[in-house]
Amino acid sequence: MLAVDPTADYPVELPFGQVGMSDVMPYPSRTWSSLSQDELELYASIFKSRLTEAVDDFRPDVLHCHHLWLMTALARQLFPELRVVASCHGTDLRQLALAPQIAPRVLPWLKELDAAFALHAPQAEELIQRLSLSPQRVHVVGSGFAQERFQPPKERSPGPPRVLYVGKLSRAKGVPWLLEAVEGLSIDLTLVGGGEGPEADEIRDRAGSRAAGVLSVEKLVKAFQEADVFVLPSFSEGLPLVLLEALACGCRAVTSDLPGLPEFAPEWVRLIPLPRLIGPDTPVDIDLPEFVANLRAAIEAQCARPRSFDRAPGVAAWSWSAVFQSISRHYTRGAISPPRQLPRQSRR
Repeated sequence: MLAVDPTADYPVELPFGQVGMSDVMPYPSRTWSSLSQDELELYASIFKSRLTEAVDDFRPDVLHCHHLWLMTALARQLFPELRVVASCHGTDLRQLALAPQIAPRVLPWLKELDAAFALHAPQAEELIQRLSLSPQRVHVVGSGFAQERFQPPKERSPGPPRVLYVGKLSRAKGVPWLLEAVEGLSIDLTLVGGGEGPEADEIRDRAGSRAAGVLSVEKLVKAFQEADVFVLPSFSEGLPLVLLEALACGCRAVTSDLPGLPEFAPEWVRLIPLPRLIGPDTPVDIDLPEFVANLRAAIEAQCARPRSFDRAPGVAAWSWSAVFQSISRHYTRGAISPPRQLPRQSRR
């Protein structure tokens, strides 16, 4: 998928702003559900033009798209002679619930993909059930972190236990209830990440100096290395890359019991039962006190463990090199069907 980025080889300019794959993004954005039919038509028209230009110039044999959503559907529709594959990141499945009016535009084309790559087995099953994809065309490949960057520390500064959250500042990520859970604990909490709109502003106001904003990769690695416990109280995720990065840097972790999470020993990762949800990521209010109590108890338990200077056992299996090898095997072993024997025509 081509990014809406003026530095890209084929930049795209939209008159109504960038549309985020999540409804709360760390930059100004529109939601899919807010787009009018005229805006959707304009979006599709602009991206069709740039996709066509790129394909006619590059003349690829395979298009590997990201997110099983509108751009991937457009690619499948526009280029029947090419193999089109796509990686699912989870936000695409959430948009089916958040913006159902777009489903008729995407579902007929997504089921014609030559292959879809899922983060984990539950997500693969969801792709098969919700998108009517053939099981033979859905492959679990995981998600990867840069293991050469994210390394455990040789030492840590002394002080009270350090608890770290990394992600968007939003209710769907569980951040307000994290702030509630740590009230009165003798810990240092840091929130890394950004967000736009009233939700993010409210969280920043409540967090005060604990909100560190968006960090460079180098500073993020240092934050992981200084932390004792990483916390991700999110209500919906694909396969959270930040969890893998934290474990690679020697953090203990506390996370919601999300579908498809890799299995780690309890001393490394403590799972918190999710509250009941309305839609993809809105918790039922009556369940939240128990969620907060469980979150607090798990944080206390992980903070009480000795500090670690090793990465979690088995986390290297989730490196980018491992993911690349998995995808590469699907290319070379014929999991992706041969190219379709249709004439290639200019679409300019």
